[in-house]
Amino acid sequence: MDWHPSKEQLAFSAVEGGKRYGYFYDINDQTLINTQIAGMSSPNYSSDGSVYYHQWDLDKVITRLKIDEQVASSPFSMLSTNFSSLFPEYNQQQDKLLYVSNESGSSQLWIVSPDSSSRKQLTHFAHNTGEIRDPTWSADGRYILFSLYDNGSTRLYFYDFKVEQSQQIKLPFSHAVKPKFSADSQHILVSDGDYLYRYDLTAKSLGKAVDVPAQFGVETQAGDILFTNSRHAIWIKHHETGVEEMLVNDIKLARNYAWLLVAKNAYHDGRIYYYKERLGDYRISYYDLASKQHHDLIALPERAYSRSSGLTYIPNERWLVYTAYLSPETEIKRLPAAYLPK
Repeated sequence: MDWHPSKEQLAFSAVEGGKRYGYFYDINDQTLINTQIAGMSSPNYSSDGSVYYHQWDLDKVITRLKIDEQVASSPFSMLSTNFSSLFPEYNQQQDKLLYVSNESGSSQLWIVSPDSSSRKQLTHFAHNTGEIRDPTWSADGRYILFSLYDNGSTRLYFYDFKVEQSQQIKLPFSHAVKPKFSADSQHILVSDGDYLYRYDLTAKSLGKAVDVPAQFGVETQAGDILFTNSRHAIWIKHHETGVEEMLVNDIKLARNYAWLLVAKNAYHDGRIYYYKERLGDYRISYYDLASKQHHDLIALPERAYSRSSGLTYIPNERWLVYTAYLSPETEIKRLPAAYLPK
């Protein structure tokens, strides 16, 4: 935000319904004007009253990458819409892809078939409620766990397909980091930013899921917990012994939760896919749990994908699905003083 050099007027940017816009606010008469310029960010007044701003036109789109093929594949858009779509996660029981979209004018949960048919909106939160983030399925496909981000804090909810309604889980901390369901679909693993805890769906605490500090964790069908407390290592807690040890110690994650465990299948013996940043490009890579080797799948331009919006895998199609930026533009533009509010 920035103050006008000679008037009681403020210029600022804000996100509304998943879109970033610029605003002018007059302090004296308390009027708010939306510039209707999508992507307007970091406005700054010059001495003559003109406004220079950074335009981030960064709509997000669900993208698929075919893997385990002899011929390399380019990424393809799965959902061709004029709205932002992000946070994809596939559930095999439902055979549906879950995602968040602002298509209705506000942040809502949607599901769609892998062939992009049968789209359905699940939630109907009020326009000014906040943004839905980090949705995740239960393994049995009955529940969707998600966070509602509003005014700097998060509220945790789960959507129940049996009643087709959402219900809040009231946790004793204000910011729930990347919650995930347990393998039995009855509990959740969620971090307060320091430690990883286990709760049931009534918000009853079942104690720490792991003893050491952790910000994100997933539970395997065998009951082991893979977790991270930094961008440089992935740990494992063995369900049989309770021993916690480093599983991958030479990884460089774009975010400490920017990874996906894919169990053994016909094409490999288990992998961890992850986002990796290198100087000048972004990469999608994987760690082979059998060979203990890292491999790069694809190198992409900077800002080609959203580091915080997840990865998922559709086994029947052998698709790795993620959130990409649709034709990202980051330009500096000018609004002359003559065209601004008097």
